[in-house]
Amino acid sequence: IMQRMLSAKTSIPLQKILTADLNDNEWERIGDACNYYSKKKLFIYDSGYATITDVRAILRRLKAQEESIGLCVIDYIGLMMSNSNFNDRHFQVS
Repeated sequence: IMQRMLSAKTSIPLQKILTADLNDNEWERIGDACNYYSKKKLFIYDSGYATITDVRAILRRLKAQEESIGLCVIDYIGLMMSNSNFNDRHFQVS
């Protein structure tokens, strides 16, 4: 996720970041982007087996530690596990 964020911030293609095939200017831009993100309050929970209940518990814990949560992004919501009784995936996701 962080590599994609760096790619978006620097406009450097993700493949170049993944292979570290970067010129001096691109390395400098990566460094600037890392510095930018290091000053932000970011929490990345990278588990492919999270349920909605897990996410809610994590957000509650974070909220207890911080003043507020500005944004929660779920990358690839289709991979989330459901703990609901709905059989229809549409209802599970919504």
